[in-house]
Amino acid sequence: MKRLVYSAIFLCVAILVANANEAVDSIAVKSHVNVIIGSKENEQDVENAFKENIPQDKSVAGMPHFAIVGKYKRFYLGIGANFKASASFDFGDDMPSELDFVPSQITPSTPGNGAITRFTAQSSAIYLNFVAMPNNPNKTGLFFSGNFKGDNYRFQMSHFYIKYRGLKFGYTHSAFTDNNAVPFTIDEQGPAGEASLKTIVAMWTQPITKNIDFTIGVDAPNISIEDTTTYTHIVNQRIPAIPLWLQYKSEGSYIRASAILRTLQYRDLVLQQNRNVAGWGVQLSGLYELTHNLKLLGSANYGQGIANYVQDISDLNLDLLPDTDHAGKMYGTPSWAVTLGAELNFSDKFSSNLLYSRMNLCYKDITGLDTNMVKHTQYVTANFIYNITYFIKLGIEYQWGYRKPIDGKSNHVNRLQCLFAVEI
Repeated sequence: MKRLVYSAIFLCVAILVANANEAVDSIAVKSHVNVIIGSKENEQDVENAFKENIPQDKSVAGMPHFAIVGKYKRFYLGIGANFKASASFDFGDDMPSELDFVPSQITPSTPGNGAITRFTAQSSAIYLNFVAMPNNPNKTGLFFSGNFKGDNYRFQMSHFYIKYRGLKFGYTHSAFTDNNAVPFTIDEQGPAGEASLKTIVAMWTQPITKNIDFTIGVDAPNISIEDTTTYTHIVNQRIPAIPLWLQYKSEGSYIRASAILRTLQYRDLVLQQNRNVAGWGVQLSGLYELTHNLKLLGSANYGQGIANYVQDISDLNLDLLPDTDHAGKMYGTPSWAVTLGAELNFSDKFSSNLLYSRMNLCYKDITGLDTNMVKHTQYVTANFIYNITYFIKLGIEYQWGYRKPIDGKSNHVNRLQCLFAVEI
């Protein structure tokens, strides 16, 4: 079976390489956006306005190919959709989801279940990109997107926000997230160590100089801890988190220093009073354009009480853990993570992405903890993407995940995933 899989990979790669140097389309296109109603002059301006309004999220297309231009160019409206179907073949231990490759969720395989083939189209999406007064200082943008990742292909929102001048408000990624520092993956989850959280946010971005930008934000309060332990209990959160970053950019490259401050609240059942724990995190991320066809990307973060912001351990109740030396007290779980990647663009049709990521939890004391709790994970991805046209793309990706719990009994899983995507 493995020989068959490897042969299929080799054949796909050979086909992609053979077609890599062909023209993107038989007809040269100046803009990816076509105006179907309204003035068709300067379609490139419409495309640029849509680009400025889309989320910094490589898993979201957001760029409609067809647009409506209002009278006197007072607004641009694009309604788009994409169909993303994938087939995956897993071997090794078990990965529960066919959509998201999450190393922290790897479980040992049972006898006879060492491999599985699955298909899904849940990441297909519908989106709306609206820009009002595009050539005015009061330009306002609204973006909405949703996919079918809910149970039984239930439609659910993935982004919904409004932008006015330097302000962004709505449901999207926290300002502590830097998706530009991560290459594209067919896997919807992405790297284990990326700082990535969607919530209700408000953020303000202010250019300081031509090359330096500053952003400060407010994230809706959220927490991920065990609801009730022997001596503690979760309570309603009252204090929003404050993320911020300072970025220097130049000639296709940038470097960003980020930080986040949070106040995590819980109930001390020993003293029958609420307690606050200060959570904090720092991150360095960026992109370096080595050549026109090669970009190097990466990020590194460290913090205490920010587990819910780290992609692989979000929602695992690890923001706070009980302090075994002091009954009724909890501490912010220390963690660190790194992500390194590369984007290779061989031509307009053919590209490749490489990615490595690692996440580590640094428990203060493992006494009383479940020995199967995750201690560190690793994530490796390599893919080849072939753009048949501006509308259709194919891809193949290899993913490897590794999970090591407190007791040291590690597990790993391999996945081969193919993508067929149509964007309109």
